[in-house]
Amino acid sequence: MVVPRAEQVPDPRSLEQTLEAREALRVVAALKPKQRDTLALGVAGHSYREIEQIRGVTNTNVNRHMSEGRAAARRLRDAA
Repeated sequence: MVVPRAEQVPDPRSLEQTLEAREALRVVAALKPKQRDTLALGVAGHSYREIEQIRGVTNTNVNRHMSEGRAAARRLRDAA
């Protein structure tokens, strides 16, 4: 029997992080495009005002897509 060397055995934390990242990508991919784009800009650190300017929409529109996008992401995550 061949015993793998320590550096060849995957770190369980690394595997868990990989699975979490895949799940996050699945959730993001399932969002509506406007929700996904708006949330991505928010995650990138842009303010609502900056997102308004980048997307050429109103504050109400940004707020709506952020709120609906977060809610959809929670539902998708919880359904998994």
